[in-house]
Amino acid sequence: MKYRIAEKIIFDTESDWIVCRDGDTVLMEKKLTKTAAQILAILLANYGELVERDYLLSEVWETRGHHGSNSSLNQYISILRKALFELGIPKECIASEPKKGFIFSRAVTVREVLVQEQHAFDEERQSEVSQPLILPTLVEDTPPYRLRSERQYIINITLWVLVLITIIACLFVLHKTVGIKRTLDSEKLFSINHCSVYSDTKNYANYQSVMKEIIYDIHPDIEKQCTSPNMIVFVKVQPSIFFGHAGRVFIALCAGKANGDELTYCENNYRYNYTRRQEQ
Repeated sequence: MKYRIAEKIIFDTESDWIVCRDGDTVLMEKKLTKTAAQILAILLANYGELVERDYLLSEVWETRGHHGSNSSLNQYISILRKALFELGIPKECIASEPKKGFIFSRAVTVREVLVQEQHAFDEERQSEVSQPLILPTLVEDTPPYRLRSERQYIINITLWVLVLITIIACLFVLHKTVGIKRTLDSEKLFSINHCSVYSDTKNYANYQSVMKEIIYDIHPDIEKQCTSPNMIVFVKVQPSIFFGHAGRVFIALCAGKANGDELTYCENNYRYNYTRRQEQ
């Protein structure tokens, strides 16, 4: 089964590939994990309708003999949102219903690819693979030693380009990792279950109870999400909120590796005009 998302993106449920195309040009390709692909396939098959958490856990994990959890499901939903966002689809395409489930929003067009379209799509990909990159002209008039020299030159150039791309990719990953670590070089405020809560300053330590109240308001299921010892929370609150006015709030719920050295993903939540609920 293939789905066309937002007209330019094709998702193949059999190969788990997502391909972004502009006409005959492939702009980007992504290979999803089996679990992520299965979740996306279920959401697309129920396009615009609520898919309950229990159903996803049963179909994706339990049918394969694995034990799933809400924390794992949240991680894969975040991975899907990020992957689709990199292909040009807003992260809001997968909407959350707190404590219920998820919906693939009707704001993004989705339709099944017809058989004729699949054949055309497959033929285009085949032609892209089989089309020669270099078409030598007048081979019969070119001396053998010249052909060998040109071939060796092309091979050398290709190898150097691959080496350069690899170096750039490594530097990018290193920079991104260091950036994450620097961002989280912050002050620990308190803990929620197994989650340590950090902020960029301790200047507002007297308002920790307010910060905790805001976290519970934005993430009502924070206790469940913090059952894993590898989860951390980063919170930043505009001071005006502490004094009863509207302001900005940023909360990042991040999962890290077991050794605690790196983060695998973060679920970010922004509120640009947040106001605390006043007790009556």
